Amino acid sequence: MQIKANTSSTYMPQLDGIRAIAVMGVIAHHTSQALPGSPSFGYLATAGVHIFFVLSGFLITSILLKLKKKVAHGSEDLLRGLRVFFIRRALRIYPLYFTVLLAAILINLGEARELAPWLATYTLNIKMGAQDWYEAYYAHFWTLAVEHQFYLAWPILIMALPSRTTWMAPVLAIVISLATKGFYVYSGYTSMTGLATYISTQSNLDLLALGSALSFVYPMVKARVSKAGPKAIGLLAYLPLAYVIAAFIIRQTGIGPKWADIVFGNLFSGLGYVGIVAVAGLSLPSMMGWLLGIAPLQYLGQISYGAYVFHPFIIDNMLPYLKSGIISSSQLVLITCIGTLLIAGASYYFLELPCMSLKSRLKA
Repeated sequence: MQIKANTSSTYMPQLDGIRAIAVMGVIAHHTSQALPGSPSFGYLATAGVHIFFVLSGFLITSILLKLKKKVAHGSEDLLRGLRVFFIRRALRIYPLYFTVLLAAILINLGEARELAPWLATYTLNIKMGAQDWYEAYYAHFWTLAVEHQFYLAWPILIMALPSRTTWMAPVLAIVISLATKGFYVYSGYTSMTGLATYISTQSNLDLLALGSALSFVYPMVKARVSKAGPKAIGLLAYLPLAYVIAAFIIRQTGIGPKWADIVFGNLFSGLGYVGIVAVAGLSLPSMMGWLLGIAPLQYLGQISYGAYVFHPFIIDNMLPYLKSGIISSSQLVLITCIGTLLIAGASYYFLELPCMSLKSRLKA
C-alpha cells in the first residue's frame, strides 16, 4: 500500500491522526469511569495526554525557532514576532475555552462561579494540585492549564537564550522536571501532593521538553529522510510504537523501584511518543501512516480540541439518567460518542475556524 511521503509541507496531516488516537484514549477512560464494573482505561488517558504534551512542545518550539532565525537575520522584529505568536495562540485556544467558561458561569454548572478566577487564569491545575482532589466537571482542564502556562513562559526562554545555546532550553526544562519529582521522593512524598505530581506544570515539563528537543533535530532528520527516500526507512518506522508498547509493559509490571517510576516514568515513556510524533510528522509510507491518514481519524484530529473539552460535560450530565436506569451503559457510550462528535464539530466549524481564519491577517 503506497502512502505518499510529505517531506516539504509545513502541514503534517498524520499528526491529526495522532491527535485523534490520543483524544480517543482520554474519552475511553472518562467513559469507563462512569460505567459500573467497567475496566479502567487510565493508561490510555495518560498516554493520550502525554502525547498531546509532546506534540505541543514540538509544534510550539518549531514555530519559535523559525521566529528566532528570522529575528537573527533581521527579517522580523522580536517584539512584533512575539506579539503575532501570542495572538495566533489566543485565536486558536481562547474562543472555545472562554465560550465554554462563560456558559458554565451563566448557568453555574458545578462550582463554575467559585472556580472562575482559577479557570479564567488557567491555574486550575495549581488549585487542584494543592488540595489533592479533582474538581467536578472541570478536572480535565488541568491539561489546558499546563499548556497555557507553557505557552506563556517558553517563548520568553527560547527567544532570550543566545542562538548557540538555545538547545539548552529543553535540557534545562527536563532537569527542572526531574528535580521537582526527585525532591518529592527525597522529602518522603511530602513536598507536594500526589495529585500535583501528575497535574502540575513542572511535573510535565519533561514531556513538553522532549517534544521541544525533537524540533531542534527534526529539520536534519527530515532532510536525511528526503535524501535517502522514505522507503529506505522501512520497518524502522514501527520502532517507536514497539518501544511504547514495551515501556507500557515494563511500567505495568512494576519492574524497578517506585521512586524511579515517579521521577523518570514520563521521560521513559515520552521517548517513544517523541518517536511516534517524528514518524507521523514525516508522513512515512507504512501501514501505520495509512491508518493515521484515514478520513475519520483526520476529522477527529481536527476537532480534537473541542472533543477533549466537551466530552466530560456530556458524561457528567448523563450520569443521573444512567443511575436512575433511564439509559443503559451502552446508551451512555453511544450518547457520549455521538454528542461529542456533533458538538465538537459544530464548535470547530462555527466558532474555531472563523476565529482561526483571522490568523491570515497576521504576518507569519
